[in-house]
Amino acid sequence: MGRFKIQFLKHLFKKRSDFAENSGQSRKQTVVAQNPNLVTNTKGRNNKKFRAPRFKKSRAIMVPDSEKDARAVAEFLATKLPGELVSDILDYAEYFGHEVIGIGEHLGSVKSVWGMEPCSDIKLHMIAHIPDFMALRRDTIGKGGLGGGRPGRVRKLVFRLRCRDQGWSSHPEIDGTYQWGRSRIDVEIWRKREGMEGSSDGNGEGGMYKVAESLVQRNKVAVTQELEYEVAWRWDEDKPLDDTDIVDMIGRHEKNGEFVRELKGGDELRIFIKAFYPGWECNLSRCEIECLWAI
Repeated sequence: MGRFKIQFLKHLFKKRSDFAENSGQSRKQTVVAQNPNLVTNTKGRNNKKFRAPRFKKSRAIMVPDSEKDARAVAEFLATKLPGELVSDILDYAEYFGHEVIGIGEHLGSVKSVWGMEPCSDIKLHMIAHIPDFMALRRDTIGKGGLGGGRPGRVRKLVFRLRCRDQGWSSHPEIDGTYQWGRSRIDVEIWRKREGMEGSSDGNGEGGMYKVAESLVQRNKVAVTQELEYEVAWRWDEDKPLDDTDIVDMIGRHEKNGEFVRELKGGDELRIFIKAFYPGWECNLSRCEIECLWAI
């Protein structure tokens, strides 16, 4: 981003914060003038002094209720500013469309036992679909992430899980940790190959092929009760070159921007439950996936 854009963004958000603070002070004065008891009364229901809302002069975190809200803001800005600058402003403000794109509340379970070849049990648990985005620019409207518009439209993925392993182990040295990763939940990106509708190739049915895969969450070893997790990945935060120690400590990648940037409109997210080596299980009773994307 050029120096002009950075200066413009700083100016824009400073103006917005200053306006918000001034509005808050004006509102305080108006309310006090119209309702003196709200400040002076120390008994009864209104026994707290009025306090104007505080506005931090920092990066705003704004999540609209729907893509419609974010698109209205984008279209308004597009009438005043170049399209490229509009995109930068919305990214800077984190003003994104969002939607829960998949919820699975059925119990999924896998168990690896002696004699299995290979010595693992893997099952597809659920499939969610990335929205087929509309484009902001008129010459790419309708193409979305599949053929035009802004590349790398997904800005954040959030996985909310409730899961556990078999509740015991023969390795007390790792009980209560996330080491080894023999009971885990993974995610894969699958995409339809162009011109392959209704056909099948070596990578999957219906012309689908796998684009990328990643660990979502390991189960804590030998814990009998289900645990809840929230795994959130942003598009602008990449994994370190080696995050083995982090994964062993918390059971997941804390950052995974490479995976998020790989996503396109129309992609499938496939959730797999996995257990490796005899005696290990993976039980998943709830999985929710939320997607936030740039307008």
